[in-house]
Amino acid sequence: MLRENGVHATFFMVADFAQDNPDIVARVREEGHLIGLHSASHTCALQMSPRRTKEDLDRAFSIMEKLDVTVTYYRAPWGLINVTLAGELAKRGVQTVFWDVMAEDWRGDTTAEIIAGKLRRRVRNGSVICLHDGRGENNAPERTIQALRDVLPRWKEESCRFLRLDER
Repeated sequence: MLRENGVHATFFMVADFAQDNPDIVARVREEGHLIGLHSASHTCALQMSPRRTKEDLDRAFSIMEKLDVTVTYYRAPWGLINVTLAGELAKRGVQTVFWDVMAEDWRGDTTAEIIAGKLRRRVRNGSVICLHDGRGENNAPERTIQALRDVLPRWKEESCRFLRLDER
């Protein structure tokens, strides 16, 4: 759907998932999207000790390196980081990314229409939109795709530009 609309995005991947799905990693890269890191295990950094934080990050970078992905951007699960994570990312020259639009598309009690409405109301010029392509309840990824099928053509009619993080 993104390819059909000429849109490139940044996909933050959970390294364990990426390792199990190298075909998806390859497709994302081949279609011109940027790949960032979303941890190794999708564990909240505030629930991890300094040692476990470093181990998770080391494992994530190792996995992504084997998949030929150079990580320059990191989006923390739930947007929460700890001191160890912040320091380790800084040492590696990786930029932490936050968002300003969340459509709660992972929720089991939402619909494509609700997601699309949130996107239409919340997105402004320069917004960083956080959407999910998996891990949600009740067919969450399909609802997100349906919502984008509604909003992308509208945004394109309004001459919106869609940029990967490294193009901003």
